[in-house]
Amino acid sequence: MIGAARAKTRHPVGASNGSRLRALLNSTSIRALRAAPAIVGLGVTLVSPASAQTTLGSSTSTVSLDAYSTGNPFILPSGQSIAVPTSNGIVGSSAEPWTLTNNGYISSSTSSVHLISNSTIINNGNIHGGVAVDLDNGGLISNSGTITGVGQGINLLAGGTVTNAAGGVIQTSGSVSSNGILVNGGAGTIANSGVISGGAT
Repeated sequence: MIGAARAKTRHPVGASNGSRLRALLNSTSIRALRAAPAIVGLGVTLVSPASAQTTLGSSTSTVSLDAYSTGNPFILPSGQSIAVPTSNGIVGSSAEPWTLTNNGYISSSTSSVHLISNSTIINNGNIHGGVAVDLDNGGLISNSGTITGVGQGINLLAGGTVTNAAGGVIQTSGSVSSNGILVNGGAGTIANSGVISGGAT
């Protein structure tokens, strides 16, 4: 294509090398190459930057996802903890479907994670609470860490999907009537390659 562009470009007799270079750079073919998403000749592809995520830090008071203007997705990194002794740990309203990844530690005497909208939780760390995870309108929970509830490990109030990977533990430390996973108000799908104690109903 560059060769064709040269053939169509006319230069006055005696034109300087600089003039010829400017004419070539302004040709249609060169402009198209400069705008292309990939530099084929060099074998390099320009990749769009990854989506931003909101990183949560340690806290001893309730963390509301709605309060962050940066928004989804959220991550609690390894080594960070949200430990709230008298209230919920992490909460999210029905404003949007939340996505939360936990690589740290979340604990609460009530609900450690309570999300009202249909949301996604990826747990690679430890979640412990009266109810460890409460999803009011269903969603997806993927666990390769530990989820422990005194009442329920996971409480799905409108159905949902739970995937417990090899090495993952979902359990209750409460009475015999407590459940590792409790599904209400909708269809529930549970895929278990790890340990679920206290039952799943």
